Amino acid sequence: MTLGSFKAIIALVLLGGVLAGCATAPPVVSNVDNACAIFENQSGWYEQTLAAQNKWGVPISVQLAIIHQESRFKHDAKPPRSQLFWFIPGPRPSSAFGYAQALDGTWEQYKKHTGVWVG
Repeated sequence: MTLGSFKAIIALVLLGGVLAGCATAPPVVSNVDNACAIFENQSGWYEQTLAAQNKWGVPISVQLAIIHQESRFKHDAKPPRSQLFWFIPGPRPSSAFGYAQALDGTWEQYKKHTGVWVG
């Protein structure tokens, strides 16, 4: 893993942790494709994405695009469960969770590397 990709993962995990760890609800907008509508609905998100951009160099548009792709701004997004016999819920294929769909191992690595134990 290169330093640049590690920084991008850290920025994504940090942003996901900040957004998931806050008491803010997910954006309630009819169009999650509209960044302005999201920022109007969630006033603190712009400042948080700007801070992540300044710290990690990841543009706000990239941060929003990643969250949009990974979870469609659903704060508790999880991968779909497999099904046993077409109706019994089975296990999930991974531990991905939240806005950034960070895996448990990635989150643990982030906490160990940064010393930040949020979440």
